[in-house]
Amino acid sequence: MKHTRATHHPKLDCGPYGCNICNLFLCTVCVGAEGSLPTDCPGVRMTQEQEQNVYAGQLDYRDGKGWCTPDGEGDSMGDIDVRMSPGWNR
Repeated sequence: MKHTRATHHPKLDCGPYGCNICNLFLCTVCVGAEGSLPTDCPGVRMTQEQEQNVYAGQLDYRDGKGWCTPDGEGDSMGDIDVRMSPGWNR
């Protein structure tokens, strides 16, 4: 499933530079944010260990595949690391 972006009440004035909710992507379902977002939303809140492992590039979640090791095909931090590694070519 797709991540659901957190928003706040439209009347809330978060100033000229925005706020953390406006400026960062936070999923209201899995509670992943920015670098701790897996490729797809698992549909439930991630455990602290899952969130840390996604951020560390060691874990990803993909629809139809579930929790998996990043392989360069997704959008998680680990997939980006794989694509930037020497010799990766797909």
